[in-house]
Amino acid sequence: MCIVNNTSYHIHYVIGVNANRLEFDQLDVSTLSEIPAEDTAVVACDGDIPQLKAMLEELDLYEDHKIVFDKLNPAASAVEQAADKCPVFKEIKRELPTHTVRDIPPEECPMKRKIHQGFKSDKLFGLKLSHTREHACIDLISVMPDILTKCCTPDKLQSGFIKNGMLDAKSRTFPSFNGMFSTCKGNPTIEDYDKIHGLIGDLVLQYDKHGHADDDFLAACHIKAENGEEALRDSTALHLRRAVIVNHEDMIESRAAEVRKNRLHLLTRMQEKNQKHLDKIELNRDAVSQLLKHAAEEGFVDQDACNESFDDLEACTLDIFGKLKAPMLKAFIVAHDDTVKKSKDIPNRGNVEEAKADPPVMNSILMAYNCRTKPNLLEGKFPHSDEELEKYANDDEEESSSTELVVSSVRLGGYDDLLPSELLSSHMWRANAVRLFNLHKIENELMRVDPSLSVSEEVKAKADVLVKMLRQRFRTFLKQRISSKAKRTHWSMEFARINLPVVAAVMALSGHLKSDLECLNDRDSLLITDSTCFLKCYDHANKDKEGAYLYFDTVRNVFVRSGKVAGRGFVVRGDEHLKSSKAARPSSKLYRLYPSKESVRATNRRRGHFESLLQVVAAGFDPTSEEMSSLEKDYKNGGVFVLSRGDVGRIKSSMKNLRCSDNEKFRHMLAYQMELGYDLALSPDDIVSTNPGFESVLGVISSNE
Repeated sequence: MCIVNNTSYHIHYVIGVNANRLEFDQLDVSTLSEIPAEDTAVVACDGDIPQLKAMLEELDLYEDHKIVFDKLNPAASAVEQAADKCPVFKEIKRELPTHTVRDIPPEECPMKRKIHQGFKSDKLFGLKLSHTREHACIDLISVMPDILTKCCTPDKLQSGFIKNGMLDAKSRTFPSFNGMFSTCKGNPTIEDYDKIHGLIGDLVLQYDKHGHADDDFLAACHIKAENGEEALRDSTALHLRRAVIVNHEDMIESRAAEVRKNRLHLLTRMQEKNQKHLDKIELNRDAVSQLLKHAAEEGFVDQDACNESFDDLEACTLDIFGKLKAPMLKAFIVAHDDTVKKSKDIPNRGNVEEAKADPPVMNSILMAYNCRTKPNLLEGKFPHSDEELEKYANDDEEESSSTELVVSSVRLGGYDDLLPSELLSSHMWRANAVRLFNLHKIENELMRVDPSLSVSEEVKAKADVLVKMLRQRFRTFLKQRISSKAKRTHWSMEFARINLPVVAAVMALSGHLKSDLECLNDRDSLLITDSTCFLKCYDHANKDKEGAYLYFDTVRNVFVRSGKVAGRGFVVRGDEHLKSSKAARPSSKLYRLYPSKESVRATNRRRGHFESLLQVVAAGFDPTSEEMSSLEKDYKNGGVFVLSRGDVGRIKSSMKNLRCSDNEKFRHMLAYQMELGYDLALSPDDIVSTNPGFESVLGVISSNE
């Protein structure tokens, strides 16, 4: 079930056209380097935006097979569109009341069962329908194949093409001028008829040369609108334009020029926004510099604090803030107060006496003073990244639009219903997973897993409960961690969703879950809080392994972050974290909330020190083991992932910025997948990471965590 046309549809359409060429004209296109002009095929559509978008994505396919793509005049779609002129829609509407499977249970109707499963799949989690409407949709889709078989006969379909003049009534082969002229909405005169009839040759040449009849041509031919007035100028928006040959070279170049124009306009706007943001940053820096300078003069901070961390701002008094002028106070508030949404929310400057009064007057001086210890909201957070600017500055990039349609496909009877218990019941998959994550080599007998032994029904049931919870949390995760709606439907996110059963099965095998998951809610941690049930990353046997790891707060006794490492070992990644936690300025939420004891920020407000965090193994693998070669296989063929042939190709074509081998890319994907699963298992109240995961695949910039 597809929302709009996809590539598969276009390929099957082209196959059908070529089959007709072979049957009716004995033309086998597979033996030709170029299809003759007399065998050109034509496909027409109206101005429906999803339909146009789908067609535009496959213009090269149509061009290669000599298929002309015409778009009809949207203002005359009702009288020119063959599908609207034939009786099929009316007959479908008439037949609908006599067809229903409403009272038949899904298990007794195969079609209804598949549609019902599709509506319950994770893919349609954003579709909000009442119970009544959902069942009405299921019923409609279930009976539609039978109705279409009855209504869509050749005669009924061809009647629409005869009525709009695309086919003559006798041979049903050639266009009919009288039929086309009859689609006029008004009552044309004989003079109008003769004029258009005489211009047919010129119109054909105009479309053959330019792909459309432009305003100048219509004016030169004295062609007016049907109401007798001058024809309105043509629109620049494709779906609103008069009839055009969409894949004509002139029209393709015209659209490309429009795309370049729009791209440059958007690039300019993005650069202007970034410049305004930079101006705010600079003004805030000036304000901070002034504050620290005055604080140093009065002995509250060291003289060299003017160029140090903003943590010294806590030492600044109300009197020091009172020395700033209104613009600097405003800039400081905008940079530090997360409650301020608009400039009008900032009060007047006032004076220090008002701020010290009892009760105090909330002026700009007091507001700036109150937010002095808050993190900087502007530094390093430009509205548009360098990658975005480079994308729009590159003329080779395809058009990008904020109104881009998100096309979703629902696979009926696919992987959506796969449960971890099915994986755990498979001896082959279970043994592969145990060896891949070295669960059979753990020294602790209580944690060791024998790959030859079956898994208890209790563990399978717990894994099935877990995957349902992970799927639910994944929906929230997409909305909160990924701001771009287009990125939320990226193939890697679909891959991640489909492979959640794999993560759940591994977590259950590893013994990392709490004893009773069904009593927990969406804000509870699903992981057991006994850190001794996890291997330590700094143990000799694990230090060079890759995969997913966790940070455990030994003071609060909670897990606060999951992470991923590939291409280097756990210990190296842990040392990188420690180094970043010592920096004067935190580069992420993790380092801000957990500064090192050796950092100048050690006494700031914090959740704890980085040294109180314990790095443990969530799911680790040996990158040199022979099991790595199985990552390119589907779980049914000796692999661990739920992996289609398309997924294999997409993974190999991704992460070009990492410049790594195909095997390394699959290791990255495994680490990303396990990191995501453990991230979803943490409590949202404890977790300190804001990264989306799969950063190298998604092409997004994450904080330095």
